[in-house]
Amino acid sequence: MKKQGFLAAFMAALVLAVPGYSVAGAANPTGEASADVTVASRLNKEADMDFGLLIPGTAGGTITVRPNGTQAVTGTATRAGGSFHPAGFSFERRIFRDYPQYAGPRATDSISLVNPAYPGRPMRLRNFTTDFSQFAYFFRTEYEFHVGGTLEVASDQPAGAYTGTFTVTLDNF
Repeated sequence: MKKQGFLAAFMAALVLAVPGYSVAGAANPTGEASADVTVASRLNKEADMDFGLLIPGTAGGTITVRPNGTQAVTGTATRAGGSFHPAGFSFERRIFRDYPQYAGPRATDSISLVNPAYPGRPMRLRNFTTDFSQFAYFFRTEYEFHVGGTLEVASDQPAGAYTGTFTVTLDNF
């Protein structure tokens, strides 16, 4: 019997010596870890789109600012000075990792430009265009492009400053 008592005591000592094992059901609490990672933007706005000073005219019309900085006017709306230019953007590209594609805004998109004094009388900005070229940036790490559009001006458009926001999106970037 001494052999059996010794063997039982040896086995009990062996079980208690195993790290992390407990004869009495000990709790094993768990913890959590979290982190928020953000990436510095590599797509930057360099300039806002600006149509300058406008006069609506008797029948209204449109003012177009093209990506190359030229403009066109239709109808009786006229330009009355001030600077006009397309919106400008730049990005940094990681060669052989980023293959950006322009995703918008597109010609079919439109936004409203609103004068806070007359919120119910917005002007519509539509027919967005860009000079973004997938081939022009291919071997470059820095690239600039522009976005233009056509602004609809009503004949009875109230005077004041109009603003609106559009989002430029690049895919595969």
